[in-house]
Amino acid sequence: RRRMLASVANGGRLRKMEARDQETARANQQSLIDLQSLHSKPTPEEVAYILAAHWPIWKGHPGRTMLWLKALTQAGRGDICAALVLLCQQHNLEVNTFHFNVALGACLKQSLWSTATALLEEMIDSEVPLDTSSYNCWLNL
Repeated sequence: RRRMLASVANGGRLRKMEARDQETARANQQSLIDLQSLHSKPTPEEVAYILAAHWPIWKGHPGRTMLWLKALTQAGRGDICAALVLLCQQHNLEVNTFHFNVALGACLKQSLWSTATALLEEMIDSEVPLDTSSYNCWLNL
């Protein structure tokens, strides 16, 4: 009987979590649409405004930032990838070599040479370790 009650209680918690996840997914979808609809070379303020609600959720979860970077890369928005990485740093979110490399790759695909150069300089200034992929991007500039 206790197991059955515990199972019912857990099922209620699970439904609440699923509803929250669906709400979060809708908010994420809308934010991605808003980011993709920005003009080319948006200002960091424009990107930050759209992502304001996401900063607290991303704190301590660098994988979430990576998912956004990959989605923006697929959408051909290297300019926003670069802005996202730099804004994450400003908001004291974990940004590592992999985040920078995704943004660098997105910039190179769009021929955003000056943006890619600025990202590499930021990696060096922030003492983010460069790896083989980072050096390959550097060679392609």
